[in-house]
Amino acid sequence: MIGPPVILALVISRWHKIMNLDYLWFGTTSSLGEPPMNPFQGLAGAAAFSAFSLFLFGWVTIPAGALLGGLMIGRSRISPT
Repeated sequence: MIGPPVILALVISRWHKIMNLDYLWFGTTSSLGEPPMNPFQGLAGAAAFSAFSLFLFGWVTIPAGALLGGLMIGRSRISPT
């Protein structure tokens, strides 16, 4: 169960390290001349995009999950309490 998240974290961290080494060794920047983002900027960007996505699609997925959870409890023989 823990394998895929660990592999994903490893791939992301290696990619980020390569991007920063490319900037440090060769001075490679973006098309606007900016250096690559640091991990804190990446986390802030991920949080902003996640919040935006939750705002757009959360109103669909949260009630749908509650509905499916209620149906699964109703179909099971275990009481919800």
